[in-house]
Amino acid sequence: MRILVTGADGFVGRHLVAVWREGLPQAEIWGLVHEEKTIDLPTPFVCAFDLRDERALRDRCREIAPDWVVHLAAQSFVPQAISNPRETWEVNLWGTFHLLEALRETHFTGRFLFVGSAEQYGKVEEIHLPIRESHSFHPRNAYAASKAAAELMCFQYCQSHGLDIVLARAFNHIGPGQSPRFVVADFARQVARIEQGLQPPLLSVGNLEVTRDFLDVRDVIAAYRDLLEKGKTGEAYNVCSGREVLLSDLVQALINFASRPIEVQVDPSRFRPVDTPRMYGSHTKLSNHTGWQPKKELLQTLGEVFTYWKEAPDS
Repeated sequence: MRILVTGADGFVGRHLVAVWREGLPQAEIWGLVHEEKTIDLPTPFVCAFDLRDERALRDRCREIAPDWVVHLAAQSFVPQAISNPRETWEVNLWGTFHLLEALRETHFTGRFLFVGSAEQYGKVEEIHLPIRESHSFHPRNAYAASKAAAELMCFQYCQSHGLDIVLARAFNHIGPGQSPRFVVADFARQVARIEQGLQPPLLSVGNLEVTRDFLDVRDVIAAYRDLLEKGKTGEAYNVCSGREVLLSDLVQALINFASRPIEVQVDPSRFRPVDTPRMYGSHTKLSNHTGWQPKKELLQTLGEVFTYWKEAPDS
């Protein structure tokens, strides 16, 4: 069995390759990464690629002939998407188009998992919470809009060309090794630095009066495997914890890991121009179709993220 993972050098990709190599020992896992300098994954089957290079993608798909494709590669950092929308659309939409065309032209007969985002839903009224897959899209930034468009294109390829495609809509996921560009890793890194005396006891934050749905990355990976094995063709699935967490409560939980007092300092420059006040989903459909359930407790994951940054050489 051959599994092709785009974006294998990203946060989720690295965890996925490591876990699946152990859990699927007979599988040959191919990791596609954006730059050669990042080729240090725990798999011998790694190659550099660019989603915008149609010919190279087609050659890779023909060479690898995968049974499963997990499409993780994307420009996923929302502030960067806002500042550079052209690149975001080129990678997230047209990159997905090039990959779908490469698979179609090489007569792919396996299963394709497209990983979208809860950002596609946009602002959701309280009466519609928790968010279910039937809720319409109201994207509020280039990342969300490009992901929504890419998902619709995947569905169209499923209908028009008979590709076996399953659609995931991932909510916020966290865990050791995530870039500090993302909110939980950023806060945990700051607390770890304060604990080590590397910065003053001031935790710089943005808007803490929002809620989000946080899921451990290892639960996310388990959900992706279950969707590949048991998900229904053409169907979309929320990958989430089903729990609403106030960001200020999450910050306090991280501060509690420190042995010294920490003051929270709100920095207006950290606020998004457009933000969604409440966001959490329902995984009922995913659970009903596959049997998946989240297993990791949020406090345990936060502790592991804090420990990761305490032990990181550049923390």
